[in-house]
Amino acid sequence: MPALLSIAGLRLRSQAAPRLFNAALRRRYRYQGVDTALLSATAVFYALHPDDALHHLLQHLGVGDDLFMLGLAGRWINNDLEDFLHWERDQAALPAQPRS
Repeated sequence: MPALLSIAGLRLRSQAAPRLFNAALRRRYRYQGVDTALLSATAVFYALHPDDALHHLLQHLGVGDDLFMLGLAGRWINNDLEDFLHWERDQAALPAQPRS
């Protein structure tokens, strides 16, 4: 598996994200990360929101907490994509099932 910070790793994960959502919507993949998806969306909203409490109180720390939240969201998303990529690899290794 390519490293996350490599171009190949980013490409692999960016291509896997739509496949994850497609497989989850078609109920082929049981997505366990609904809570992390909501937390990630909340973290990104928090980081991008202009009325950040810490930013107003301590200007130099305001950027730090935003970067921390974006880092958490990135880690959660990466973990979900890793789980999906492992699932895809396992599915490819299984013999084809006849459709009924």
